[in-house]
Amino acid sequence: MGGWGNTNNAVDAGLQHSPKFNDWAPFLLIEGNGGRLTFTPRFEGDQDIQMKFYVPSDGVVALVISGHDISGTKVTKTFTGPAPGWTSTGNGNLIKRMTSMAQIQDHENYRDGSYIKNVAWYGS
Repeated sequence: MGGWGNTNNAVDAGLQHSPKFNDWAPFLLIEGNGGRLTFTPRFEGDQDIQMKFYVPSDGVVALVISGHDISGTKVTKTFTGPAPGWTSTGNGNLIKRMTSMAQIQDHENYRDGSYIKNVAWYGS
């Protein structure tokens, strides 16, 4: 998820899958912010996870993830970061939602409906 703010400042947010451990790492990548990319806790695979991306105040974006962490504990975690140009009213924000999984490097096809481990969007 993510998008662009009024100043064309890009944000990517969501979950990155680890095939080795079959778990998910939350990530929040904000253009121009050299901060950390992935965060803890990691979430176990093979479960429904709820994600919410929003702008709580001008110049700040947030990603909320609810699910079971790798210890099996139900958690809700919020990640935030500065994002110049993003507005809490939504004016000028351009939002995106996409699944870019199970793609072959340099041969991506984002219209083929590919998925990994039954990942799908619903209720958005």
